[in-house]
Amino acid sequence: MTSNVDSTICYGDSALLGGSYQSVSGSYNDTIVGGAVNTCDSIVVTALTVLPENVGDTTVLTACDSTTWGGTTYTISGMYNDTLVSVVGCDSIITLDLTIVSPVTSNVDSTICYGDSALLGGSYQSVSGSYNDTIVGGAVEYL
Repeated sequence: MTSNVDSTICYGDSALLGGSYQSVSGSYNDTIVGGAVNTCDSIVVTALTVLPENVGDTTVLTACDSTTWGGTTYTISGMYNDTLVSVVGCDSIITLDLTIVSPVTSNVDSTICYGDSALLGGSYQSVSGSYNDTIVGGAVEYL
């Protein structure tokens, strides 16, 4: 007599099938020998499914930026973990590799003639001074 069984386990777990522990999806046969005289042997064919491992995220942000991941907002570079439970009850740990790059600051000296103006810091300036302007990828300071 042959019986077919479907079985699912979590990534990293194993199941005793075919006389040894299995941790790879596949079909495994077990022969169950009858215990009494004149009894038939049985074969159990188990279709084993190993659920996939969750993978991590890699995020690169510019300075002064943040990301929300796993319900938490992060503003500092680092490795962060989150534990998830799948619909079949497997606990999975996923990892966020977060890199926040430092700002790039450039100082630029500029001279204009009396009565002229320069577009600095988002508006036209006609008075001597120090003006900051933020651009994608860093900050530029005009002196």
